Amino acid sequence: MGQEQIADIQVRALTFLEDLWSAYPDQNVLIISHGAFLANLLTVLYKDRYTERIGNLSLTILEKGHDDWIPLLYNCIRHLSLDTAKQPK
Repeated sequence: MGQEQIADIQVRALTFLEDLWSAYPDQNVLIISHGAFLANLLTVLYKDRYTERIGNLSLTILEKGHDDWIPLLYNCIRHLSLDTAKQPK
C-alpha cells in the first residue's frame, strides 16, 4: 500500500476546503488538523508564495475571495509567547 502521495493529499485538501465552503458559505469555520495536511493545503493554495514550515499550534486565517482564498493571517504563533502571569484569571 504505502503512504498517500502528496498530490493526492493536496487534491483531498482542496476538495475538503471547497466542500466546507459549499456547506457553510459566509460563515466562520475553525479547522484543526494535522500539520502535514494543513501544510499541503497551504502549499497547493499559495504555491511558492509561502515556504516557511507551519509551526505547531500556529494560526492561519483565510478569507474566501471571489476566485481564491486570501490569507489574513499566516502561520502566527504570537499567542504562544504571551506572558500567562499577566493574563486575567
